[in-house]
Amino acid sequence: MSAVNVKVTAGGKELTPALRVVAVEASWQCHEIPRATLLVADGNTATGEWEYSPKAELAPGKEVEIKASFVSDKASEVTLFKGLITGQSLKASTAGAFLTLQLHGDLIKLVEPRLTKVFPEKSKDGDIIKKLITDGGAKAKAVAATKVQHTQLAVYDESAWSYIKYLTEANGLLLMPGLEGATIDEPGKIKGENHKLKIDQFKQVSLDLDDTNALEKVSASAWSVKDQKTESPAKGTAPTNIAGGKEKPATAAKALGRKEWATMAGSMLQAGELTSWSTAELVYRELDRYRGSLSLQGIKAVPGDTVELEDFGALFNGKYMVTGVTHRVDNDGWITTLTIGLPITRTRFFEGLHKQGPRVRGLLIGQVQAYKDDPDAQFRFPVLVPAFGSKDNILWARLGAPYATAEAGLFLPPKPNDEVILGWCDDDPRQPVILGSMHNPKNKPPLEHDKKLEQRGLIITKDALTLLFDEKEKTISLTASDKVSTVLSEKDGQLLSQDKNTLTLNKEVVLESDKDVTLKPGGKAILKAGADVSVEASGNCVIKAAKTEIQ
Repeated sequence: MSAVNVKVTAGGKELTPALRVVAVEASWQCHEIPRATLLVADGNTATGEWEYSPKAELAPGKEVEIKASFVSDKASEVTLFKGLITGQSLKASTAGAFLTLQLHGDLIKLVEPRLTKVFPEKSKDGDIIKKLITDGGAKAKAVAATKVQHTQLAVYDESAWSYIKYLTEANGLLLMPGLEGATIDEPGKIKGENHKLKIDQFKQVSLDLDDTNALEKVSASAWSVKDQKTESPAKGTAPTNIAGGKEKPATAAKALGRKEWATMAGSMLQAGELTSWSTAELVYRELDRYRGSLSLQGIKAVPGDTVELEDFGALFNGKYMVTGVTHRVDNDGWITTLTIGLPITRTRFFEGLHKQGPRVRGLLIGQVQAYKDDPDAQFRFPVLVPAFGSKDNILWARLGAPYATAEAGLFLPPKPNDEVILGWCDDDPRQPVILGSMHNPKNKPPLEHDKKLEQRGLIITKDALTLLFDEKEKTISLTASDKVSTVLSEKDGQLLSQDKNTLTLNKEVVLESDKDVTLKPGGKAILKAGADVSVEASGNCVIKAAKTEIQ
């Protein structure tokens, strides 16, 4: 590397030129954590001693900065990488002994631990992205202000890094890592240096146009709980200033016979979310069309810059956004490779955003909290989800029922502290549904739980407001209180128990029996009629009494 100077600072201490650098490779790519490898000559195969591997400055977790410049031009010095040591590897052979340092940018801090959280009401994606980055110990240079305010937003068992990328893609933004922190913004608003380059300045060029995934128009819809119908399609806005090639998406889409692509979300999303989703689909499909790499002698460049190409023909000439920069310094010199475009396979849009977003797999346990009015008037219940950790992680859950229609249905709402089982609309952690309640050692069943299970029923309150089926006794009991009940019995027929001893019927009553009918009151028997009384018998009529009076 006689033509290139490499300066390495680690743990606040400059290690070069004593540190014998063999090769450096640093990569800064859109939507990826910056990474680098630093290969140095180290170790003595004869003595088994290693000079630099044990040094405190090169221990994992230490910060390393790598700069390069041409010997003939000190003003050309560029910071190739700045980040943390995340690993070491040693290799020795007859060719010598070498130490390789693995490095990552500070965004690596966001990969672990897993994130499970319910965000405050009215949160915006941009604010969440910025807070997750800074709370995780990384730097955010600039984050776009997004518009949609979420009434309920949650993430379950997802890394902060993965969730940040999801929110970035869902809003049609680009995440460009940089030395001063990550920039997350719309493609047309990311301003970087423009590199106007001709074909003779490149050492190697690879440019591709692929219309396979081209679309001209995209719209998205979702189910509206409030209106009980599908939302009107939200149309996306085609991106600009991404690909400089001559062919436009509309031309490609028409050539493939593609009209507007309408997609449907599996869960309930706001109109603003659907618009962002449609726009994002167009952004990432356009980034997928023109892709390539351009290698040239080392220069200062960062993701978000633009490269203006000449001498590549009418189809490829134009200005492109730089989505990645790789620097390599070795015995062959210093080469910088610029990446344009972004394969859709590296985004969630490859298989559909709603299928690849944050998910809840399977069912979770919940505990109903004290009743509150639903701010969205969807008749939901506040539920604590233990799997979400903090007691502040309260979600609003809809109540499922086997029958629910306009002002009618089976309505059996849970009470505070009831244990419930939760499902999720489209596996979306923002949209839980109470599928049922469960008894437990604290909230015990109202009936005997044994191997026979001869009693079943609906018990609203113990010993009152019950509908009970008894297999053994062959009875059906309807109880309003401890003094008012009705029992249908195979053995005894119908039994009525009422506190007021009054049975009121508002229509004509006919009592018929194929056999004898006997009335046996324990006290007086009184028969009163508001009109005539008629007693008729096809046989004898016998009236017996100790004394008979007819008035």
